[in-house]
Amino acid sequence: MDYFNETVKFDPVNHYIILNNDELIALKNKATKTEIEELTNIVKNQFISYRENKISVYNKEQVFDFDKHDYVSLATYYWPNENTSDGLPYVLHDGNSNPEGSKYDKDKLRRLAYITYYQALLYYLTDDKKYYEMLKDNCSYFFFEEATKMNPNMNHGQMIKGVNLGRGIGIIDFAANFTYPLIMLKNLERLGYLDDSFNNNMKDWLRDFLDWLCYNPIAIQENYAKNNHGTFYDFLKLVLFDYLDINKEILPLTYNFIEERMIQIYPDGRMPKELKRTKSISYSLMGLKGIFDYAKIIKNYNIDLYNINDWYFHHIDSSIKIGIDYLIKHLIINDDWAYKQITILDTVTYLPLIYEKRLLDNVTYNIDESKAYDKPLLILYKMLIK
Repeated sequence: MDYFNETVKFDPVNHYIILNNDELIALKNKATKTEIEELTNIVKNQFISYRENKISVYNKEQVFDFDKHDYVSLATYYWPNENTSDGLPYVLHDGNSNPEGSKYDKDKLRRLAYITYYQALLYYLTDDKKYYEMLKDNCSYFFFEEATKMNPNMNHGQMIKGVNLGRGIGIIDFAANFTYPLIMLKNLERLGYLDDSFNNNMKDWLRDFLDWLCYNPIAIQENYAKNNHGTFYDFLKLVLFDYLDINKEILPLTYNFIEERMIQIYPDGRMPKELKRTKSISYSLMGLKGIFDYAKIIKNYNIDLYNINDWYFHHIDSSIKIGIDYLIKHLIINDDWAYKQITILDTVTYLPLIYEKRLLDNVTYNIDESKAYDKPLLILYKMLIK
């Protein structure tokens, strides 16, 4: 089964679990050879060679007069206009992904994220450098090499044909995907598993990308988004600050995160901006996950976002734990979700939420495995909780 094309690419952020160094070490100590072989066998057909398959941003049809090294993606839910002869301007059908998007770069970046995450994990668990060599080769081909590299910007992310040539919203393509392998790579750096040459190349590219992210007018649009887009804009910056050891920027970013992102969680645990969507379960999981994933990384800097009700400026009614309990109650315990979800759910998308609940309260919930399609994440989760 092609797990990426059949499950992950439609709901990527909900298919990743963040692990810190202690969790990785514990996982390696308790994982059996049989479990690692099972995980390896089930994902090995995903480990394509980007070089052999010519998968880079450069290898696509020319789009307008863009630099071919620029990342380009199509607005996910926008379709040709049936009321005009040329189909322009494209119009919104929220929740329904336009397959035309596969002609551009979003799926490439998402696949690279998925592959890199598991290659990094298997490299650490097995100490087999073949996973690391393929990881380095794929990332180098996509990001660094002169002929095929991606320019460090997303000026043409999620463009709406007939309306614009790119939007700040396109940052979510990177922020909800490649952040997760970057977190894994940073862990490996701290554990002494990355060589300087590859790591320095990655850092050089990320510094340029961070500069674009912080100062480009298109990118700054996302700073003012009030839903999951704003959350993941801050999450991406946090991941980059952490990866690049720019510690001085982390506290002011987090103060903004508390004031602007955590308030998306209402006192009863709902996230109304995500409930408006036609995929309200998917986006509620995603919106909250961006917040508790941020909380997990920032904990390394001795900041506890789970306990900030009475903080410096005023009382904060938002609570990550209340948000988690709300979703657990209505998705897992009672199964009485009252909002719209127009697409079928892979029950594996519940696992990061369930894992976070386990870390908080040492409580474990089961999912319907007959509807669990992303088997690699299911296997990893079972290895973590045994």
